[in-house]
Amino acid sequence: MDQNKSDKIQTLHAQINVLFEARKFRRALDVIAEGLAVSPDDMFLRLRQCLAWRKVGQRAKSLSQLRALNARFPGHRAVACELATELRLAGDPAGSLDLVQAIITADPNHMGARTEQIQSLSALKRHGDALVAADAALELRAGHLRVSLVRVAVLGALGRSAEGLSFLRELHVARPLNVQIALALGDALLVAGDAAAADDTYEVVLDAAPHNIRAWLGRINCAVAQEAGEAALAYCEAARLLHPTIPAFIMRQTTAFLMLDRLDSGVAVLEDALKHAPNDAVWR
Repeated sequence: MDQNKSDKIQTLHAQINVLFEARKFRRALDVIAEGLAVSPDDMFLRLRQCLAWRKVGQRAKSLSQLRALNARFPGHRAVACELATELRLAGDPAGSLDLVQAIITADPNHMGARTEQIQSLSALKRHGDALVAADAALELRAGHLRVSLVRVAVLGALGRSAEGLSFLRELHVARPLNVQIALALGDALLVAGDAAAADDTYEVVLDAAPHNIRAWLGRINCAVAQEAGEAALAYCEAARLLHPTIPAFIMRQTTAFLMLDRLDSGVAVLEDALKHAPNDAVWR
């Protein structure tokens, strides 16, 4: 590849990363297509394309391409890991587990494979084995974020949510600025019934990241849990100023109107949503 093409591809890689961070996956697919026209064998672009397809609900396309890439590059661990994830999401956790077990045997320190191993075991209802796998991974890489958060989910599946919450508190103390940990802590607090503490956690996240979708959903859910309809409505309106078309905010705004006995307003919100998506069965 000549220098001009190389520079263009590097620029596109950076642009795609920014779009992923902003969760603009459809736009990212356009940029990825532009890059593949220049460099059709760029593995970063191919894997990002599969992930973007997954994010926009085109999982069959993602699975098909990952199978093809895995057949073409059978020793490529990143491809195998992505294929394992897609298989699990498609309802084949056993196939996923076979793929990642082979990676772990070859490279015990491959944390992507170990994370998928834990999730596949959990999907197979082997939650005890999943917890053992999570603890083994954390012995190799103490504090690994993805493994730590998946471990919390496994503890919940084992009926040990209180232990998971305690673990999250420890993680949050150690890494108070980490948004993913804070969001997971907020979610766990809400599930535990402490909506006020959860709301405080989400509020801190929004102070640092005002556009964070999950934190806005968390604040709205906290208000609903506390039967605070006016607060829920205010959060919905603030969130929709930033993200006017996200369905979850539209649905929650309708819920808030129902809580306040403002049925006509809720209907109006849904009718407006239907104008923009007239064939959407959910809005109907």
